[in-house]
Amino acid sequence: MKIYGYPIHQGGVEFYAGVVAVNVLLERIRVDTFSSVSQDGYQRSLSAARARAFGRYILGKNYSPLSILVNVREADAISVGEGIIEVRDDVELWVVDGQHRVEGFRFAIQQDPEVGLMEVPVILMNQPSGYQEAWQFITINKTQKGVRTDLAERFLDQALKREGRAALQDMRDQGAL
Repeated sequence: MKIYGYPIHQGGVEFYAGVVAVNVLLERIRVDTFSSVSQDGYQRSLSAARARAFGRYILGKNYSPLSILVNVREADAISVGEGIIEVRDDVELWVVDGQHRVEGFRFAIQQDPEVGLMEVPVILMNQPSGYQEAWQFITINKTQKGVRTDLAERFLDQALKREGRAALQDMRDQGAL
């Protein structure tokens, strides 16, 4: 798998930022979900409704600039060239952050195969286990602060005035609101 991107260095760790076609990414990913069978998993079960809502949003000709954070657990599985990060073909990518977006893309592709050609930003780590992935997952999800309700309501009021009720209802139906 080739990802167009570059290495990044933070805190003594090298990881990679790049871009790849959605259909290429979908071929290689797994999610380490917690279950009675997988006690070491750290991701919650997929909410199919949430994934479909994102897929409908993308099908509405919208875009998502957010990156998908993935990890390669195998050592020596990544090589870096000029503007290209290559991941060995026998290696899986574990989704650390973005499982609902990934599954939303999968849903959207079933409706419109052209979605698979969209480029998606990815951040690629190379940590040896799900334990390190879980640390990143917890850090990301525990340190984010949600939008204050009063700010969200103020924005929706502005959007209603600018876009109109019908447009907002369409956005809601597409999963944008």
